Amino acid sequence: MNCYQSASAVVKSGITGFILVVKVKVFAGMVPPTLKKGTPPFQPKNVFPVTIVRSVPSSPTEVELETTQNLAEKDEFDSVEIFCDDTKPGTRIKVTIEK
Repeated sequence: MNCYQSASAVVKSGITGFILVVKVKVFAGMVPPTLKKGTPPFQPKNVFPVTIVRSVPSSPTEVELETTQNLAEKDEFDSVEIFCDDTKPGTRIKVTIEK
């Protein structure tokens, strides 16, 4: 079972260039969940890794976590891989480009 309910990864055009915005909806417990970015160099290069920490299987409280990454090019990443704590493999979602 996944540790999140839904996720999106969108490349947006910013003032100084392109930015990847990753949003993930998770259930929250007593200790709030967090979303951590991976550390370069990424393997494979075209997959951006994020890890959800402290999500709970179910709860009346749902929160949306967000993280961003500056990009050199708008098509730098093809997908985002979402990991639940230390569980591998993760789930990949396709990166979309905002029009």
